[in-house]
This record gives sequence, C-alpha cells and structure tokens, in this order.
Amino acid sequence: MLKARAGAEAFASRLDCLLVLDKTAIAESFRLAADLRQAGFRAEAYVGESGMKRKLKYADKRGAAIAVYRRRR
Repeated sequence: MLKARAGAEAFASRLDCLLVLDKTAIAESFRLAADLRQAGFRAEAYVGESGMKRKLKYADKRGAAIAVYRRRR
C-alpha cells in the first residue's frame, strides 16, 4: 500500500514543462511558469545556477515532458 501511494504521489507531481532560463531572467521565468499554470499546465521555473547536465537531470527527476532552455547572449 505504501509503495502504491508513493508512486501515485510521484505521478501527480510530474511536470508538463520545466523552464530553464538565464539567471538574469528569473522574474520572466516565474511569470512564464505562472502563465502556463494559469493555462492548466504543470510548470516550474528552475532558478539554480548549476550546469546544463544537472538541470536536465532535474527535469527528468521531476518527470517533465519538456524542458524549455534559453540562454541570453
């Protein structure tokens, strides 16, 4: 029973979209995530300063269907 419950919670917390924007665009990241949630998507803004590999691992861990990555030049 406990394993089934833990699995259900993990599934319920999966993301539709993980936004990984440049650290200078934190406010924009939160605004976009809020807009996506308002439209019915499960979205989260990643604001850590880790490298690309770690960010994509996090997206996998969260079960994100897509990860949107944008870096400013």
